[in-house]
Amino acid sequence: MNNIESSVTRLLVATKQLIETLTLWSRRQASETDVSDVYVKLGNEFNIARTCFERAGIEMTCLPSTNVP
Repeated sequence: MNNIESSVTRLLVATKQLIETLTLWSRRQASETDVSDVYVKLGNEFNIARTCFERAGIEMTCLPSTNVP
């Protein structure tokens, strides 16, 4: 269960970082590359969280894994 909590926390942090980076981008204080990098990180954290849930026996087939470039 500790892995799930940790992975969800990292997923939430990555989500917050994406929101913050998008805000900066809208103010022309971040580049498209910055947004892309944070988006990729969010996708990776999502996949990690999904895997943690599956390993704990929680069905996740309704959520596709992300295939972030």
